Amino acid sequence: MNLRRDETPRRICREMRQIRKKRKDRKEGKERKRGRHECARWCYAVRKRSAQHMSKGKHIIIDIGHARGTGARGNGMEEHARCEIIAGHLADKLRAGGYAVTVLDYPDSTNRADLVATVKAANGISRAAFGISLHMDAASTTVEEVDEEGEIFVRHEVNPEPHGAHVCYVSNTGKRMAEAIAKWLCTLLPGRASKAVKRGDLYILKQTRAPWVLVECGFITNPEDAATEPQQIAECIAAGVRHYFEEAI
Repeated sequence: MNLRRDETPRRICREMRQIRKKRKDRKEGKERKRGRHECARWCYAVRKRSAQHMSKGKHIIIDIGHARGTGARGNGMEEHARCEIIAGHLADKLRAGGYAVTVLDYPDSTNRADLVATVKAANGISRAAFGISLHMDAASTTVEEVDEEGEIFVRHEVNPEPHGAHVCYVSNTGKRMAEAIAKWLCTLLPGRASKAVKRGDLYILKQTRAPWVLVECGFITNPEDAATEPQQIAECIAAGVRHYFEEAI
């Protein structure tokens, strides 16, 4: 009888302990959840400060490839005019990210004069972090024909099949930037087997003091590449620039 009478207080004590444990577990769960949220907010703030720190003082040079009217043509477009639009969007996005940006363009000169002036201006910008030249590829097919008199002549036709972007570099630093940009841009404009290509024969890459890359923003002769929004292309290049500096920390 005494044991049964003693069971009630013991049962109540057990139930009270279980209730207290459940309350404690709920409280700890809320604290853990709150801690995760605070951690996420802190990580976001750190990333934001890091991004601001990464871009602070970084000077990016954007070169619009070719002089006006001298670049590749296709699908009713001209290379310089197309790259000029991309450059405008890219400059806006980089400036919004805290980068200093200089756009170089000599539209009324010859191609040779444009290259020489671009290199001279770029080398005159002290402590430039990087240079990016914007271009577009073109593809053509050579066709041999025989006229009525038996003479063979060669005709070039636009080839709309080749497509995709790639990025050229010459230095090791340029390679890292090229790969960072290609990671984003070649997802938007796929098709090239080699996405980052070493080109020691390109004047702009050899003669500039700052690390430099040349971005081929797809084929102007391919309908799909030509129809891609310039703003999207600029977004991918800007994302590659941010990615490069994140990896460089």
